Amino acid sequence: MIAAALVESDEFGHETVVGEGSAAQGKTIKELSIETETGMFVLAVQRGRRWMYRPKPGLTLCPGDRIIAVGPAEGAEEPMSSWA
Repeated sequence: MIAAALVESDEFGHETVVGEGSAAQGKTIKELSIETETGMFVLAVQRGRRWMYRPKPGLTLCPGDRIIAVGPAEGAEEPMSSWA
């Protein structure tokens, strides 16, 4: 479903995993200003086997969290790529 929607838009899907000791570890989505800084919108966060869809800005990211976001291609380059 997500892939089909992205084909018809100028947005790209991006996936990253929060690494141990990365800049994202222990920070909330709001603190990282993901949407403001990158133009990327976080669709979901996977923590272990649990999925959190449309996570709230107050969600604190932990090492191993898998982040699925959509937005412009250049938004995925920095800083999201440095969170791994």
